[in-house]
Amino acid sequence: HEKIANDGDGQGPAELAECVAAFMPKLASDSHVFVFTNWRNEEAMRCALAEAGLTVKGSLVWVKNNTGMGDLKGAFAPKHERIVHAVKGSPILFEREADVLEYDRVNTDRHPTEKPVDLLERLIEVASVEGQRVADPFAGVGSTCEAAASTGRHYWGCELKDEYYEHGKARLDGLEQVGD
Repeated sequence: HEKIANDGDGQGPAELAECVAAFMPKLASDSHVFVFTNWRNEEAMRCALAEAGLTVKGSLVWVKNNTGMGDLKGAFAPKHERIVHAVKGSPILFEREADVLEYDRVNTDRHPTEKPVDLLERLIEVASVEGQRVADPFAGVGSTCEAAASTGRHYWGCELKDEYYEHGKARLDGLEQVGD
């Protein structure tokens, strides 16, 4: 896979800050925000969320069934990814979930960092109720949108790269969106 746009060192947090600033007026009063990141960018991502006016509630760890690439000779093989949990207002979690989540990594040629639908479904289920809207401004190939639809939520997604958008569109064409 080629490098994901705006995902290099320092670029991700700046991109997130800009996105969250634009999203804040559109977020419901009591909303959850989940941001997937690696350990190197976690602190900067947390700062970007806080500077936008969100309250960082914690850091989840997604444990994968196999390792990623990274530095093949000089570093341990990464087998987890961080998920920063932040909120606007004082939303509740509808079920208490552990902060360590074990879900298989998606091995696909569609997208280099595709997330497993079952992991996304779980996050959506504990943080929202049926009929609410789930937004993913970095939708990639539409995994979050699929997870939202399968759990009875509305969804909105955005993707800049045409190839990923087309994969996501094909994936979602057969799904019915709740309501509208």
